[in-house]
Amino acid sequence: MIQISSVVKRYGDLVAVDGVSLELRDEIFTLLGRNGAGKSTLIKMLAGIFPPDEGHIALFGHDVRRDSLAAKQEVGYLPENLNLYPRLTIEEFLHFLAGVRNMESRHPGGSEAEIRGLLEYFGLWERKHILIRECSLGMLKRVGLMGALLGPQRLIVLDEPLNGLDVENIRRLRQRLRELRVQGKTVLMASHILSFVEELSDRVGIIHQGRMRAIGSVQEIKTLAGDARLNLEEAFFRLTV
Repeated sequence: MIQISSVVKRYGDLVAVDGVSLELRDEIFTLLGRNGAGKSTLIKMLAGIFPPDEGHIALFGHDVRRDSLAAKQEVGYLPENLNLYPRLTIEEFLHFLAGVRNMESRHPGGSEAEIRGLLEYFGLWERKHILIRECSLGMLKRVGLMGALLGPQRLIVLDEPLNGLDVENIRRLRQRLRELRVQGKTVLMASHILSFVEELSDRVGIIHQGRMRAIGSVQEIKTLAGDARLNLEEAFFRLTV
């Protein structure tokens, strides 16, 4: 269980996240909001990039401030703007992450099999020796996704995961996220691609000017917007005026 209670984050005089409360379970939950609404700030607090100024975040019982290392170990994180190690190959980068996450000590030999499985799944097994600095945008996004998915983390946090992906890899990602949900993991993502959100999400949260405006299934969000026949885009705009 992920618990977010009355969380506030400020940047000087700007209140980027203003009293957000949310509980996440074994589900695919998507944050929707305009640029600057507070999505990435909330995501970074969950991923342990920085702590909240006020409020409380607990990941499976681990407080992100008091027990930050244990909390971070529960998270696989894909940032919107990737900044990976340019002199490593794709395979070396994944092995580095496996070492950081102590995968071999938990399951000897398991990291090799999981890395190969991810490389094959995302179509990069034959290109695993390419340096990260030589990757195209689409390849780089796939490397970032593999890094987020590699390991035993119970919370997968994806900030705009579709940017740079082609149709084939969007389909692969959709299927993998559904598999993670079946395995009992929690997926939190932010995305502007509303067709993807509507098809995949168990629940949606609409954040506007740092505050959570609505939480519910896609159908519940439409009803809250005043008309269950609306598409998600129109419902979003009605709730963020």
